[in-house]
Amino acid sequence: MFFRLITGGIGLLMLLYAVTWPRFMPRLIEIFDEFLLGVVTLGALLGGIYLVFFGLTGDWLPHLNKRSHRD
Repeated sequence: MFFRLITGGIGLLMLLYAVTWPRFMPRLIEIFDEFLLGVVTLGALLGGIYLVFFGLTGDWLPHLNKRSHRD
């Protein structure tokens, strides 16, 4: 439970970073290519969403249907 709480918090921080990083690091916009900055932003968004989802469900590989998986 404690691990899920930490992981969910890190996911929320990643989402916050993905939305606010241009305000705090404007010099990066001048140095790097826009495509690279877009990839970093997209990666932070997807990683944050994944970690928040894990924090809520506790499942590393989400099962979006209600059927049980058979091995």
